[in-house]
Amino acid sequence: MEATPYVVYLTSTPKTLAIDPGCQSDPFYRYKMRQLTVQTIGNGKMIRTSFTNLDDVAKDLKVPPAYIPHYLGKAIGAQAKYDQNKPAMQRGSISGEHSVNALSNLLVRFIREFVLCGKCKLPELDYTPKKNDLEMRCHGCGWKGTVGAIANMNEKFKRFVYTHPPPPRKDVKKARPGASPTTESNGNGKSSSSKKRGAASKGEGEEEVVWLSDLSEKAMEERMETMVPDRLKKLVAVEGQVVEEPEKPSAAQVLKAFLAKTPAPSSTEVAQEVNRLIGEYGLNLEACAQFIFDAILSDLQTLKDQIKPYKEILIRCIGTDAIAQMIILEAIEQKLKQEKDAKLKNEFITKKAIFAFKEFYDEDIIDEDTILAWYLPEGGDEKKLDPLRKALQPFCKWLSEAEEESDDEDGDEDEDEDEDEDEDEGGEPAAAAEKEPKTTAAAPPVVEEIDDEIDAL
Repeated sequence: MEATPYVVYLTSTPKTLAIDPGCQSDPFYRYKMRQLTVQTIGNGKMIRTSFTNLDDVAKDLKVPPAYIPHYLGKAIGAQAKYDQNKPAMQRGSISGEHSVNALSNLLVRFIREFVLCGKCKLPELDYTPKKNDLEMRCHGCGWKGTVGAIANMNEKFKRFVYTHPPPPRKDVKKARPGASPTTESNGNGKSSSSKKRGAASKGEGEEEVVWLSDLSEKAMEERMETMVPDRLKKLVAVEGQVVEEPEKPSAAQVLKAFLAKTPAPSSTEVAQEVNRLIGEYGLNLEACAQFIFDAILSDLQTLKDQIKPYKEILIRCIGTDAIAQMIILEAIEQKLKQEKDAKLKNEFITKKAIFAFKEFYDEDIIDEDTILAWYLPEGGDEKKLDPLRKALQPFCKWLSEAEEESDDEDGDEDEDEDEDEDEDEGGEPAAAAEKEPKTTAAAPPVVEEIDDEIDAL
Protein backbone atom coordinates (compact mmCIF):
# COMPACT_ATOMS: atom_id res chain seq x y z
CA MET A 1 0.00 0.00 0.00
CA GLU A 2 1.47 3.33 -1.05
CA ALA A 3 1.74 6.07 1.55
CA THR A 4 -0.65 8.98 1.08
CA PRO A 5 1.28 12.12 -0.01
CA TYR A 6 1.39 15.11 2.32
CA VAL A 7 1.23 17.64 -0.55
CA VAL A 8 -1.49 17.75 -3.23
CA TYR A 9 -2.59 20.15 -5.93
CA LEU A 10 -5.30 22.69 -5.16
CA THR A 11 -7.72 20.83 -7.44
CA SER A 12 -7.76 17.94 -4.94
CA THR A 13 -9.72 17.92 -1.70
CA PRO A 14 -7.14 17.81 1.13
CA LYS A 15 -7.35 14.80 3.41
CA THR A 16 -6.60 14.61 7.12
CA LEU A 17 -3.48 12.51 7.77
CA ALA A 18 -1.43 11.36 10.74
CA ILE A 19 1.33 13.86 11.51
CA ASP A 20 3.85 11.03 11.92
CA PRO A 21 4.24 9.44 8.44
CA GLY A 22 4.96 6.11 10.09
CA CYS A 23 1.52 6.05 11.75
CA GLN A 24 -0.72 6.56 8.71
CA SER A 25 -2.22 3.10 9.10
CA ASP A 26 -2.77 3.41 12.86
CA PRO A 27 -6.50 4.14 13.43
CA PHE A 28 -5.84 5.14 17.05
CA TYR A 29 -3.16 7.75 16.32
CA ARG A 30 -4.63 11.05 17.49
CA TYR A 31 -2.30 13.73 16.10
CA LYS A 32 -3.69 14.86 12.74
CA MET A 33 -2.88 17.41 10.04
CA ARG A 34 -4.32 18.45 6.71
CA GLN A 35 -2.55 17.87 3.41
CA LEU A 36 -0.70 20.92 2.11
CA THR A 37 -2.34 22.19 -1.11
CA VAL A 38 -0.24 23.90 -3.79
CA GLN A 39 -0.94 25.91 -6.91
CA THR A 40 1.43 26.97 -9.70
CA ILE A 41 1.03 30.65 -10.60
CA GLY A 42 2.73 32.95 -13.11
CA ASN A 43 4.84 31.94 -16.11
CA GLY A 44 8.39 32.16 -17.38
CA LYS A 45 10.87 33.52 -14.87
CA MET A 46 8.03 34.70 -12.61
CA ILE A 47 6.53 31.25 -12.07
CA ARG A 48 5.97 30.33 -8.41
CA THR A 49 4.52 27.48 -6.37
CA SER A 50 1.99 28.88 -3.89
CA PHE A 51 0.83 27.10 -0.71
CA THR A 52 -2.88 27.83 -0.47
CA ASN A 53 -3.65 26.45 3.02
CA LEU A 54 -0.28 27.11 4.65
CA ASP A 55 -1.66 28.71 7.83
CA ASP A 56 -3.97 25.75 8.49
CA VAL A 57 -1.17 23.20 8.08
CA ALA A 58 1.21 25.26 10.25
CA LYS A 59 -1.51 25.44 12.93
CA ASP A 60 -1.87 21.65 12.83
CA LEU A 61 1.91 21.21 13.19
CA LYS A 62 2.22 23.94 15.85
CA VAL A 63 4.99 25.80 13.96
CA PRO A 64 5.19 29.35 12.58
CA PRO A 65 3.77 29.39 9.02
CA ALA A 66 6.93 30.96 7.58
CA TYR A 67 9.01 27.93 8.58
CA ILE A 68 7.38 25.57 6.07
CA PRO A 69 8.06 27.49 2.79
CA HIS A 70 11.54 28.47 3.98
CA TYR A 71 12.43 24.85 4.81
CA LEU A 72 11.15 23.62 1.43
CA GLY A 73 12.75 26.49 -0.46
CA LYS A 74 16.18 26.17 1.16
CA ALA A 75 16.17 22.38 0.65
CA ILE A 76 15.36 22.81 -3.06
CA GLY A 77 17.44 25.93 -3.62
CA ALA A 78 14.46 28.16 -4.37
CA GLN A 79 13.51 31.60 -3.06
CA ALA A 80 10.88 31.41 -0.31
CA LYS A 81 8.39 34.11 0.72
CA TYR A 82 5.81 34.51 3.46
CA ASP A 83 3.75 37.70 3.81
CA GLN A 84 1.24 37.85 6.66
CA ASN A 85 -0.52 40.85 5.09
CA LYS A 86 -1.57 39.02 1.93
CA PRO A 87 -4.75 36.93 1.57
CA ALA A 88 -4.53 33.50 3.21
CA MET A 89 -4.16 31.63 -0.10
CA GLN A 90 -1.26 33.83 -1.26
CA ARG A 91 0.85 34.25 1.86
CA GLY A 92 3.47 31.53 1.32
CA SER A 93 5.26 30.48 -1.87
CA ILE A 94 8.58 29.40 -3.35
CA SER A 95 10.03 30.26 -6.74
CA GLY A 96 9.79 27.81 -9.62
CA GLU A 97 7.49 24.90 -10.44
CA HIS A 98 7.94 21.76 -8.36
CA SER A 99 6.28 18.34 -8.32
CA VAL A 100 4.00 17.43 -5.43
CA ASN A 101 5.98 14.22 -4.85
CA ALA A 102 9.22 16.12 -4.26
CA LEU A 103 7.48 18.65 -2.00
CA SER A 104 5.72 15.84 -0.10
CA ASN A 105 9.01 14.05 0.60
CA LEU A 106 10.56 17.29 1.86
CA LEU A 107 7.55 18.07 4.06
CA VAL A 108 7.82 14.57 5.58
CA ARG A 109 11.50 15.27 6.31
CA PHE A 110 10.58 18.60 7.92
CA ILE A 111 8.07 16.84 10.18
CA ARG A 112 10.58 14.20 11.23
CA GLU A 113 13.36 16.70 11.89
CA PHE A 114 11.51 19.64 13.39
CA VAL A 115 8.02 18.59 14.55
CA LEU A 116 8.37 15.11 16.08
CA CYS A 117 10.12 14.53 19.40
CA GLY A 118 13.57 13.00 19.03
CA LYS A 119 12.74 10.35 21.64
CA CYS A 120 9.02 9.46 21.74
CA LYS A 121 8.26 10.64 18.15
CA LEU A 122 5.16 12.58 19.25
CA PRO A 123 4.46 16.13 17.98
CA GLU A 124 4.56 17.55 21.53
CA LEU A 125 7.48 19.95 21.12
CA ASP A 126 7.65 23.44 22.54
CA TYR A 127 10.31 25.81 21.17
CA THR A 128 12.23 28.28 23.35
CA PRO A 129 14.80 30.75 21.90
CA LYS A 130 18.25 30.36 23.44
CA LYS A 131 21.50 32.16 22.70
CA ASN A 132 22.30 31.47 19.04
CA ASP A 133 20.00 28.45 19.05
CA LEU A 134 16.46 27.19 19.60
CA GLU A 135 15.70 24.71 22.38
CA MET A 136 13.07 22.02 21.86
CA ARG A 137 11.32 20.39 24.80
CA CYS A 138 8.81 17.55 24.61
CA HIS A 139 5.85 17.75 26.94
CA GLY A 140 5.10 14.09 26.38
CA CYS A 141 8.33 12.48 27.65
CA GLY A 142 10.44 15.43 28.88
CA TRP A 143 13.10 15.11 26.14
CA LYS A 144 15.20 18.19 25.44
CA GLY A 145 17.21 19.05 22.37
CA THR A 146 18.31 21.93 20.18
CA VAL A 147 17.90 22.75 16.50
CA GLY A 148 21.67 23.11 16.21
CA ALA A 149 22.15 19.47 17.23
CA ILE A 150 20.05 18.10 14.33
CA ALA A 151 22.74 16.66 12.07
CA ASN A 152 20.98 16.43 8.69
CA MET A 153 18.98 19.67 8.81
CA ASN A 154 19.74 22.32 6.18
CA GLU A 155 22.15 24.89 7.65
CA LYS A 156 20.46 27.79 5.85
CA PHE A 157 17.15 26.84 7.43
CA LYS A 158 18.83 26.66 10.85
CA ARG A 159 20.10 30.21 10.43
CA PHE A 160 16.61 31.32 9.42
CA VAL A 161 15.19 29.75 12.59
CA TYR A 162 17.84 31.44 14.75
CA THR A 163 17.02 34.85 13.27
CA HIS A 164 13.24 34.27 13.25
CA PRO A 165 12.47 32.43 16.53
CA PRO A 166 8.84 31.45 17.18
CA PRO A 167 6.79 33.90 19.23
CA PRO A 168 6.23 33.04 22.91
CA ARG A 169 3.22 30.81 23.53
CA LYS A 170 0.34 32.79 25.04
CA ASP A 171 -2.17 29.92 25.09
CA VAL A 172 -0.32 27.69 27.55
CA LYS A 173 -1.81 27.10 31.00
CA LYS A 174 0.05 24.81 33.35
CA ALA A 175 -1.96 22.13 35.12
CA ARG A 176 -1.96 21.83 38.89
CA PRO A 177 0.62 19.35 40.30
CA GLY A 178 -0.89 15.89 40.32
CA ALA A 179 -3.74 16.86 37.99
CA SER A 180 -4.25 15.03 34.72
CA PRO A 181 -2.56 16.85 31.82
CA THR A 182 -5.54 16.21 29.56
CA THR A 183 -8.58 17.05 31.73
CA GLU A 184 -9.84 20.00 33.76
CA SER A 185 -12.99 20.50 35.82
CA ASN A 186 -15.62 22.71 34.24
CA GLY A 187 -17.17 23.80 37.56
CA ASN A 188 -20.14 21.40 37.38
CA GLY A 189 -18.32 18.36 38.71
CA LYS A 190 -17.60 17.16 35.15
CA SER A 191 -14.27 17.05 33.37
CA SER A 192 -13.69 18.18 29.82
CA SER A 193 -10.88 16.98 27.60
CA SER A 194 -8.28 19.54 26.59
CA LYS A 195 -7.71 20.41 22.97
CA LYS A 196 -5.62 17.84 21.16
CA ARG A 197 -2.50 18.88 19.34
CA GLY A 198 -2.96 18.52 15.61
CA ALA A 199 -6.77 18.51 15.82
CA ALA A 200 -8.85 19.98 12.98
CA SER A 201 -9.50 23.72 12.80
CA LYS A 202 -11.71 25.19 15.48
CA GLY A 203 -14.64 27.51 15.14
CA GLU A 204 -14.30 31.25 15.51
CA GLY A 205 -14.14 32.50 19.06
CA GLU A 206 -12.82 29.22 20.48
CA GLU A 207 -9.63 29.49 22.50
CA GLU A 208 -7.03 26.80 22.06
CA VAL A 209 -5.65 25.51 25.36
CA VAL A 210 -2.61 23.25 25.59
CA TRP A 211 -2.22 21.66 29.01
CA LEU A 212 1.40 21.00 29.96
CA SER A 213 2.58 18.51 32.55
CA ASP A 214 4.42 19.60 35.67
CA LEU A 215 7.93 18.28 35.09
CA SER A 216 9.20 18.64 38.67
CA GLU A 217 10.70 15.48 40.22
CA LYS A 218 7.94 15.26 42.84
CA ALA A 219 5.16 15.52 40.24
CA MET A 220 6.85 12.95 37.98
CA GLU A 221 7.16 10.50 40.90
CA GLU A 222 3.46 10.95 41.69
CA ARG A 223 2.49 10.31 38.07
CA MET A 224 4.71 7.23 37.90
CA GLU A 225 3.04 5.86 41.03
CA THR A 226 -0.43 6.24 39.55
CA MET A 227 0.26 5.55 35.87
CA VAL A 228 2.72 2.61 35.87
CA PRO A 229 0.86 -0.65 35.19
CA ASP A 230 0.56 -3.11 38.04
CA ARG A 231 2.52 -5.75 36.15
CA LEU A 232 5.57 -3.46 36.18
CA LYS A 233 5.21 -2.85 39.91
CA LYS A 234 5.61 -6.58 40.60
CA LEU A 235 9.37 -6.42 40.81
CA VAL A 236 11.54 -8.85 42.71
CA ALA A 237 13.73 -7.31 45.45
CA VAL A 238 17.08 -9.01 45.95
CA GLU A 239 19.22 -7.59 48.77
CA GLY A 240 18.00 -4.09 48.19
CA GLN A 241 18.34 -4.31 44.41
CA VAL A 242 15.40 -4.22 42.03
CA VAL A 243 15.30 -6.82 39.27
CA GLU A 244 13.13 -5.60 36.43
CA GLU A 245 11.44 -7.63 33.76
CA PRO A 246 13.53 -7.91 30.57
CA GLU A 247 12.56 -5.61 27.73
CA LYS A 248 10.89 -7.11 24.69
CA PRO A 249 13.40 -7.48 21.83
CA SER A 250 12.84 -5.53 18.63
CA ALA A 251 11.50 -7.18 15.49
CA ALA A 252 14.93 -6.87 13.85
CA GLN A 253 16.62 -8.62 16.79
CA VAL A 254 14.11 -11.49 16.64
CA LEU A 255 14.61 -11.94 12.87
CA LYS A 256 18.42 -11.84 13.25
CA ALA A 257 18.25 -14.63 15.83
CA PHE A 258 15.93 -16.61 13.56
CA LEU A 259 18.32 -16.29 10.58
CA ALA A 260 21.25 -17.42 12.75
CA LYS A 261 19.64 -20.80 13.48
CA THR A 262 21.38 -24.03 12.51
CA PRO A 263 20.46 -25.46 10.08
CA ALA A 264 19.60 -22.26 8.23
CA PRO A 265 15.86 -21.76 7.71
CA SER A 266 14.46 -22.04 4.20
CA SER A 267 13.25 -19.03 2.22
CA THR A 268 9.65 -20.05 2.89
CA GLU A 269 10.27 -20.21 6.63
CA VAL A 270 11.99 -16.81 6.57
CA ALA A 271 9.05 -15.27 4.68
CA GLN A 272 6.60 -16.75 7.21
CA GLU A 273 8.64 -15.38 10.13
CA VAL A 274 8.79 -11.92 8.52
CA ASN A 275 5.02 -11.90 8.03
CA ARG A 276 4.53 -13.01 11.64
CA LEU A 277 6.76 -10.23 13.00
CA ILE A 278 5.05 -7.60 10.83
CA GLY A 279 1.70 -8.60 12.30
CA GLU A 280 2.93 -8.99 15.89
CA TYR A 281 4.73 -5.63 15.99
CA GLY A 282 2.11 -3.81 13.86
CA LEU A 283 4.64 -2.52 11.31
CA ASN A 284 3.48 -0.33 8.47
CA LEU A 285 5.32 -0.10 5.12
CA GLU A 286 7.84 2.52 6.25
CA ALA A 287 8.54 0.73 9.54
CA CYS A 288 8.97 -2.49 7.54
CA ALA A 289 11.69 -0.85 5.45
CA GLN A 290 13.70 0.14 8.54
CA PHE A 291 13.05 -3.28 10.14
CA ILE A 292 14.31 -5.24 7.14
CA PHE A 293 17.40 -3.02 6.84
CA ASP A 294 18.31 -3.48 10.51
CA ALA A 295 17.80 -7.25 10.30
CA ILE A 296 19.39 -8.09 6.94
CA LEU A 297 21.24 -5.15 5.34
CA SER A 298 22.89 -3.35 8.27
CA ASP A 299 26.33 -4.98 7.74
CA LEU A 300 28.10 -2.88 5.11
CA GLN A 301 30.61 -5.65 4.42
CA THR A 302 27.94 -8.14 3.29
CA LEU A 303 25.28 -5.67 2.11
CA LYS A 304 25.54 -6.48 -1.60
CA ASP A 305 25.56 -10.26 -1.00
CA GLN A 306 22.31 -10.13 1.00
CA ILE A 307 20.20 -8.40 -1.65
CA LYS A 308 19.60 -11.18 -4.18
CA PRO A 309 18.96 -14.04 -1.69
CA TYR A 310 16.36 -11.95 0.14
CA LYS A 311 14.89 -10.28 -2.94
CA GLU A 312 11.30 -11.43 -2.37
CA ILE A 313 11.35 -10.36 1.28
CA LEU A 314 12.81 -6.97 0.39
CA ILE A 315 10.09 -6.41 -2.19
CA ARG A 316 7.47 -7.56 0.35
CA CYS A 317 8.74 -5.04 2.93
CA ILE A 318 9.47 -2.13 0.56
CA GLY A 319 7.09 -2.54 -2.38
CA THR A 320 6.86 0.33 -4.85
CA ASP A 321 6.58 3.00 -2.15
CA ALA A 322 9.12 5.77 -2.88
CA ILE A 323 9.37 6.82 0.77
CA ALA A 324 10.09 3.24 1.91
CA GLN A 325 12.75 2.89 -0.82
CA MET A 326 14.27 6.20 0.23
CA ILE A 327 14.42 4.98 3.85
CA ILE A 328 16.67 2.10 2.75
CA LEU A 329 19.08 4.43 0.93
CA GLU A 330 19.14 6.93 3.80
CA ALA A 331 19.69 4.07 6.28
CA ILE A 332 22.77 2.99 4.30
CA GLU A 333 24.06 6.56 4.34
CA GLN A 334 23.40 6.89 8.10
CA LYS A 335 25.05 3.54 8.84
CA LEU A 336 28.14 4.67 6.96
CA LYS A 337 28.29 7.88 9.01
CA GLN A 338 28.02 5.92 12.27
CA GLU A 339 30.72 3.41 11.29
CA LYS A 340 33.84 4.03 13.40
CA ASP A 341 36.20 1.83 11.39
CA ALA A 342 37.79 4.22 8.88
CA LYS A 343 39.22 1.35 6.81
CA LEU A 344 35.81 -0.31 6.46
CA LYS A 345 34.17 3.00 5.52
CA ASN A 346 36.77 3.69 2.83
CA GLU A 347 36.51 0.14 1.47
CA PHE A 348 32.71 0.39 1.21
CA ILE A 349 32.86 3.75 -0.57
CA THR A 350 35.58 2.77 -3.04
CA LYS A 351 34.66 -0.86 -3.81
CA LYS A 352 31.28 -1.98 -2.51
CA ALA A 353 28.80 0.93 -2.72
CA ILE A 354 28.41 0.95 -6.50
CA PHE A 355 27.84 -2.84 -6.55
CA ALA A 356 25.21 -2.64 -3.80
CA PHE A 357 23.27 0.17 -5.49
CA LYS A 358 23.47 -1.55 -8.88
CA GLU A 359 22.17 -4.77 -7.29
CA PHE A 360 19.18 -2.88 -5.84
CA TYR A 361 18.47 -1.55 -9.34
CA ASP A 362 19.06 -4.81 -11.24
CA GLU A 363 16.76 -6.79 -8.93
CA ASP A 364 13.95 -4.17 -9.30
CA ILE A 365 13.95 -3.47 -5.56
CA ILE A 366 14.64 0.28 -5.75
CA ASP A 367 13.55 2.38 -8.74
CA GLU A 368 16.01 4.53 -10.67
CA ASP A 369 13.91 7.64 -9.91
CA THR A 370 14.36 7.03 -6.17
CA ILE A 371 18.11 6.47 -6.55
CA LEU A 372 18.50 9.66 -8.59
CA ALA A 373 16.33 11.65 -6.14
CA TRP A 374 18.55 10.44 -3.27
CA TYR A 375 21.76 11.08 -5.22
CA LEU A 376 20.93 14.70 -6.08
CA PRO A 377 17.83 16.26 -4.51
CA GLU A 378 16.03 18.87 -6.59
CA GLY A 379 18.17 22.01 -6.70
CA GLY A 380 21.28 20.19 -5.38
CA ASP A 381 24.83 20.98 -6.54
CA GLU A 382 26.95 18.16 -8.03
CA LYS A 383 30.08 20.09 -7.07
CA LYS A 384 29.32 19.66 -3.35
CA LEU A 385 28.70 15.90 -3.13
CA ASP A 386 29.78 13.86 -0.11
CA PRO A 387 32.27 10.97 -0.64
CA LEU A 388 29.53 8.31 -0.98
CA ARG A 389 27.69 10.20 -3.70
CA LYS A 390 30.95 11.00 -5.49
CA ALA A 391 31.73 7.29 -5.62
CA LEU A 392 28.26 6.61 -7.06
CA GLN A 393 28.41 9.49 -9.55
CA PRO A 394 29.31 7.33 -12.61
CA PHE A 395 26.51 4.86 -11.86
CA CYS A 396 23.91 7.59 -11.27
CA LYS A 397 24.96 9.40 -14.46
CA TRP A 398 24.58 6.12 -16.34
CA LEU A 399 21.07 5.75 -14.88
CA SER A 400 20.18 9.29 -15.91
CA GLU A 401 21.49 8.81 -19.47
CA ALA A 402 19.71 5.45 -19.81
CA GLU A 403 16.45 7.09 -18.74
CA GLU A 404 16.90 9.87 -21.32
CA GLU A 405 17.65 7.32 -24.10
CA SER A 406 14.55 5.34 -23.13
CA ASP A 407 12.45 8.50 -23.34
CA ASP A 408 13.92 9.28 -26.79
CA GLU A 409 13.18 5.76 -28.07
CA ASP A 410 9.61 5.96 -26.80
CA GLY A 411 9.20 9.26 -28.62
CA ASP A 412 10.60 7.79 -31.89
CA GLU A 413 8.21 4.82 -31.66
CA ASP A 414 5.28 7.15 -31.16
CA GLU A 415 6.31 9.14 -34.25
CA ASP A 416 6.63 5.94 -36.33
CA GLU A 417 3.19 4.79 -35.23
CA ASP A 418 1.70 8.18 -36.15
CA GLU A 419 3.30 7.99 -39.62
CA ASP A 420 1.92 4.47 -40.19
CA GLU A 421 -1.54 5.62 -39.16
CA ASP A 422 -1.36 8.57 -41.54
CA GLU A 423 -0.38 6.30 -44.46
CA ASP A 424 -3.19 3.87 -43.68
CA GLU A 425 -5.72 6.69 -43.59
CA GLY A 426 -4.50 7.94 -46.99
CA GLY A 427 -5.08 4.52 -48.54
CA GLU A 428 -1.37 3.77 -49.13
CA PRO A 429 0.13 0.59 -47.65
CA ALA A 430 2.58 1.09 -44.78
CA ALA A 431 6.25 0.62 -45.63
CA ALA A 432 7.59 -2.74 -44.54
CA ALA A 433 11.16 -1.57 -44.00
CA GLU A 434 13.07 -3.56 -41.47
CA LYS A 435 13.89 -1.70 -38.28
CA GLU A 436 17.33 -1.82 -36.79
CA PRO A 437 17.52 -3.52 -33.40
CA LYS A 438 17.42 -1.17 -30.40
CA THR A 439 20.64 -0.46 -28.63
CA THR A 440 20.72 -0.67 -24.87
CA ALA A 441 22.66 1.63 -22.60
CA ALA A 442 26.15 0.39 -21.83
CA ALA A 443 26.98 -0.70 -18.28
CA PRO A 444 28.63 1.90 -16.05
CA PRO A 445 32.35 2.18 -16.90
CA VAL A 446 33.41 1.90 -13.26
CA VAL A 447 31.47 -1.36 -12.84
CA GLU A 448 33.07 -2.86 -15.98
CA GLU A 449 36.58 -1.98 -14.77
CA ILE A 450 35.99 -3.52 -11.34
CA ASP A 451 34.45 -6.63 -12.96
CA ASP A 452 37.57 -7.03 -15.13
CA GLU A 453 39.82 -6.80 -12.05
CA ILE A 454 37.77 -9.46 -10.27
CA ASP A 455 37.92 -11.80 -13.30
CA ALA A 456 41.68 -11.33 -13.50
CA LEU A 457 42.03 -12.33 -9.86
